[in-house]
Formats: sequence, C-alpha cells, structure tokens
Amino acid sequence: MRTASSTTTCAAISNPSTPGQLAPAGLASTVVGRSPGRRLDPEALMRWLLTTAIIVGIVLLVVGLLGAALRILLWIGIVVLVIAVIGWLVRLVTGRRA
Repeated sequence: MRTASSTTTCAAISNPSTPGQLAPAGLASTVVGRSPGRRLDPEALMRWLLTTAIIVGIVLLVVGLLGAALRILLWIGIVVLVIAVIGWLVRLVTGRRA
C-alpha cells in the first residue's frame, strides 16, 4: 500500500484554500514566476535597476525644481511685502488718506 508522502513531496506550508492539507514543495518556494533555484537574469536585473534609477532621478528633479520655484516665490513675496510696508509708511508720514 502506497501513502501520499511516498508519491509526492510536500512542504511544511499549509494550503490556505483547504486547511490541513500541505502544498507541494514547488509551490512553497515560487516567487513571482521564478523557479526555486533559479537566479534573476542579469539583463533583467540591470533593466530593473535602470528603471528604478530613472524614476528616482525624475522625482528628485521635480522636487528640486519645486524647491527652486518656491525659493524664487519667497523672494518675490518678501520684495512685495517690503514695497507695501514702504508705501504704508510713506502714506502714514505724508498724511494722505485718499
């Protein structure tokens, strides 16, 4: 008489769809379509690293440009505020109300 353990190898991970049963060994170690002992292709790794670097570069460029634009707007705001204060002081000193 044959038992289930002699015909298939099972991992020590339970199958979530049917509690109490064990998943086959190949299913336990499968990650994103890769076979258990296979390494990531160097070209795929390089493509992934370049894509990540491009995305990070674009994000940093946008943040840098926004930072520069905010600095310029801050200086423009300070200049407008100084002109407004000078205008208010001139009106206060000269006594003009209209």
